[in-house]
Amino acid sequence: MASREGTAPPSPACGPSQDEGGRPMVRLTSLVAAALSLLAGVASAAEVKGVIKAVDTTMRTVTVNSIRYTFPPTLNMAGLAVGQTVTITFEDANGTNFVSKIAK
Repeated sequence: MASREGTAPPSPACGPSQDEGGRPMVRLTSLVAAALSLLAGVASAAEVKGVIKAVDTTMRTVTVNSIRYTFPPTLNMAGLAVGQTVTITFEDANGTNFVSKIAK
C-alpha cells in the first residue's frame, strides 16, 4: 500500500479540481449569456404615436405611419377608425409588429 503522507485527501466540496480547469464556470457563463440574449428579444416592447391610415378588421391590422400592426384575438379593435391619433405599444416578432396595447 502506498503512503499518502503530506497530501490531503481530495474533497468534492472544494469545487473543480485542477484537471477540470474551471470548465463548469465557462459553461455557466455561456448559459447565462445565452439566456439573457433570449430574454432581451422577448422584452423589447416599443411604442409609436401616429394617425391611423387604414383599419382591416378581417386581417386584424391597422396601419400607422406607413407601418402595419397586427392585433391578437384578445385585443379589441372596436372603435378604431382612419384619421384617429393613437399610441401603440407593440413587439416585433419575426418581422411582424404585434400590438400589446393601444390608446386613443
